[in-house]
Amino acid sequence: MKYKIMVAIIMATMYCYAQNDLVRYRPCSSGCEPDDYGDITEFKTQDVISDYGVRNADGGTRFHQAIDYTVYDIEDMGYSIVAVKEGTVSDINGDDSYKGITVGNYRYTHIFDSYLVNDETFYKSGKFLLKKVKPVSGKNTWWAIVDLEHCRAFCEESGRIVEISGYCNNSISTDNWVNEGWDIAPIGGSG
Repeated sequence: MKYKIMVAIIMATMYCYAQNDLVRYRPCSSGCEPDDYGDITEFKTQDVISDYGVRNADGGTRFHQAIDYTVYDIEDMGYSIVAVKEGTVSDINGDDSYKGITVGNYRYTHIFDSYLVNDETFYKSGKFLLKKVKPVSGKNTWWAIVDLEHCRAFCEESGRIVEISGYCNNSISTDNWVNEGWDIAPIGGSG
């Protein structure tokens, strides 16, 4: 019993801390092509659409372990999510409709959209690609997120080659490290 309470206290402390970090995005103009992105902007209180904690959902109540943001009163699909803190990429989920990336202690979800493009080999949203890379280390599918504006590719393992026709000299090597303030994924609607 003491163990469960301690875990709950540690988890609650971690999540409360996460709510106090600066969460930011970069807007883009129509089309959201790599050269269409503006300055880094802070999310405002009105941009929180689902807060951390108990909420009504699916005909009952359940605990929501995240904070969901959207840019209030604007179509923000394709806007760039900016990394809250630096960290190692430990997971990118691109297989099902719920897409996300984990960087350090932060999980960014609802990125990209729920539909596939180009025979299930990649998704494109704004200046970002979510692209399959060759599997290694016994994992069936690995995904990389490619920032076409800065020619950066994030993956759980560094050194994977991502083929990109027409961008970044047609290929780019992945890195599993993200710096605070880097664009890491598009705001999306997956999930």
